[in-house]
Amino acid sequence: MARNRFMEIKKYLHLTDYQKLVKGDKMSKVTPLYKLLNSSLVTHSMFHEKLSVDESIVPYFGRHAAKMFLKGKRIRDVVKYANEIPRICAKMQRSTTRGARKAML
Repeated sequence: MARNRFMEIKKYLHLTDYQKLVKGDKMSKVTPLYKLLNSSLVTHSMFHEKLSVDESIVPYFGRHAAKMFLKGKRIRDVVKYANEIPRICAKMQRSTTRGARKAML
């Protein structure tokens, strides 16, 4: 897809109503997408008795309030995600603070 076509589609694609944004939530624009994704993952995944929680660190070079600085890491400016992993992902959660693993359990 061409860059101009992507920008044209992105201009009209909105996930939430700006009148209903939560003031304290840094990720309130994409929270409805996570809720929809998690509900779909729950209905189509197979659950096991024991689940492991994995944290994914994604490099991020833009400006955002939820971005973290990790001292001593090769890629220092990151966005952190926590995933429950049986065989496929059962739940995704965006971590805005350290300790995403505790929030998932």
